[in-house]
Amino acid sequence: MIKSLITDEMIQEFNEMLIKENSILRLEKGKGTMGSVDIILQNDQYISHNSIGGLTNKFYDKLNSFFRQKGAWELNYNNTATCFWCFRE
Repeated sequence: MIKSLITDEMIQEFNEMLIKENSILRLEKGKGTMGSVDIILQNDQYISHNSIGGLTNKFYDKLNSFFRQKGAWELNYNNTATCFWCFRE
């Protein structure tokens, strides 16, 4: 059986880190593929949720490091790197 290694608690903890940094980015359980996590922008009247892109390597380094420490060793990303997942059998 395939199981997602990313839990709701991990998503919440990472979001709390982003909030403390005053970031407008958040993680949200994916609406598409089961077990995926979307990288989204907080609601803002001047920013379209569809316009996310251009995130820095610093963000992805932080994301990968955080989830590695939690046991999700290798995150896989969609082609725009706005969604990720990590499964094990």
